[in-house]
Amino acid sequence: YDGVELKLYVNGELADTESLTGTIYTTWQPLYLGCEGSACTLPYYGIMDELEIYSTALTSEEVGEDYSTSLPAQVLSYSFDSGTAEDESLFGNDGINYGATAVTGIVNDAFDFDNAYVEIADTDSLDPVDALTVGMWLNPDNLSVGTVQYVLKRGYGHGSQTWDMWINNGKVYFKLYTDTGSIGVN
Repeated sequence: YDGVELKLYVNGELADTESLTGTIYTTWQPLYLGCEGSACTLPYYGIMDELEIYSTALTSEEVGEDYSTSLPAQVLSYSFDSGTAEDESLFGNDGINYGATAVTGIVNDAFDFDNAYVEIADTDSLDPVDALTVGMWLNPDNLSVGTVQYVLKRGYGHGSQTWDMWINNGKVYFKLYTDTGSIGVN
């Protein structure tokens, strides 16, 4: 999201674009990986690796690049290589792992989120207001499952949702909430 458009890339290719201006909502609630919240409703079943979150909109050229060092706008970077939810960005947004297991990923180790989740405490660095990029490698166990599987969720409930990503019926969805409305891409 660059303040004007929300874009979704799948396998490095632009899959969808929608227009919406506004400031991204902020929240006091944690970021959840692998579930909709701490009750682990609508869990993601599959592997996640190389999660990166930026407080800027990466260009289409940058989306496919592999960054070996942290960019200034990087607010969260999980390689999962240590077998922990340790943030390798300059912000140290470490998470608490509730049952995700270390497995082989696209680059070294990854986390398998089978009815498990990681909770990352609320910090200002996870509340970019002007722009946002979320990137990761996913390998879902089953894309045809007719149930929503939350990959990540920032905020929960009316007035505190900021952005979330889920899989449903073989498609990836990303929704963003701003002061002028909400928008989704898939």
